[in-house]
Amino acid sequence: MAAEREQVSVAQILKILGARGHGPIILTLAGLMMLPTGMLPFMPSIIGILISLTAFEMLVGGQGVSVPGRVGRIMISAPMLRAGLDRAAPIFDRLGRLMHPRAQFLVHNKLALTAIAIVLLMISGTMIIIGAIPGLPFILCVPVLLFGLGLTAGDGVVVALAIAACIGAGLGVAWLL
Repeated sequence: MAAEREQVSVAQILKILGARGHGPIILTLAGLMMLPTGMLPFMPSIIGILISLTAFEMLVGGQGVSVPGRVGRIMISAPMLRAGLDRAAPIFDRLGRLMHPRAQFLVHNKLALTAIAIVLLMISGTMIIIGAIPGLPFILCVPVLLFGLGLTAGDGVVVALAIAACIGAGLGVAWLL
């Protein structure tokens, strides 16, 4: 789409992502939390709220990410979008060698997506509550990052790793508290 137009709207990008749109958003939010930006005051709470909104949309059966009309009409320069995609291409190529559609029942199953959404709601709630304690939001974002990767790539094995990481994160948080 970026090759054919001068500008692309946020709504058009989200439409292309479809049901996979939740994964990249979850992945992006977890990445922001794991970067130094996650140490900014109130950032864990803000990211926790955004993750919970995305998880809630998954829970109610959204087939993609919906945004208010005003946000959907925001236009992004196609050359800027292409440049960003070109920069990200080597990373996607490397990840593509490791991740591919496997164990689809953990990714494209209504029950599995509901369970993932509930776990994300619990993690984001915890992140909002204990976000001011240094290091704890980072621990909580490891499984969130894996859920985002698994949903984006359609890889149920990565989702299973995220479930295992939830157990580890829960034990880590309990130990630190």
